[in-house]
Amino acid sequence: TVLPTHLPPDLLGTAAAPGVTAALDAALDEWIGSCLAAGTNYDDLLQELEGRLLQLLLPRFGHKPTHLARALAMNRATLRKRLRALGQALPPDDGD
Repeated sequence: TVLPTHLPPDLLGTAAAPGVTAALDAALDEWIGSCLAAGTNYDDLLQELEGRLLQLLLPRFGHKPTHLARALAMNRATLRKRLRALGQALPPDDGD
């Protein structure tokens, strides 16, 4: 489970309301249950979850991997590599 404490402070802004966290936990639990029932393995589960997370985060940073990488305290090249591995469309290199 990804918790607010796992996210960098500048990405968080304010902590999610307990109801939102509970709803996320419930949705993840249901999703994980259906994936496991379908025979999905851990690596595929993790890849799917990471892909969805990055797909939701990228627009918040203007679809600029450099800005997202900075907010996540992640190397820009590493993030672009992860995005490519997950089959996400990449904008041209937005290096500073």
